[in-house]
Amino acid sequence: MVQDDGKPAVGEVQGQCAGRPHRVDRPFGPDHAFAKVECQLPPRYFTDYLTLLKVDGRWQVIAKAFHTVMKEG
Repeated sequence: MVQDDGKPAVGEVQGQCAGRPHRVDRPFGPDHAFAKVECQLPPRYFTDYLTLLKVDGRWQVIAKAFHTVMKEG
């Protein structure tokens, strides 16, 4: 799914984690995007940074980096 502005829809970058997307940017061109997604699987809290590429009309995650923080109860 693509938003009206041509960027990938938030649901496409959330995956299995109950996440809260921060932004989906398109700084690299119409077929490249960058997404920052925060999600939580307590006691772990993740920030995912995803690089997406549009291939055959579908957005694909081509790279992922993440940061994890542990929060105790």
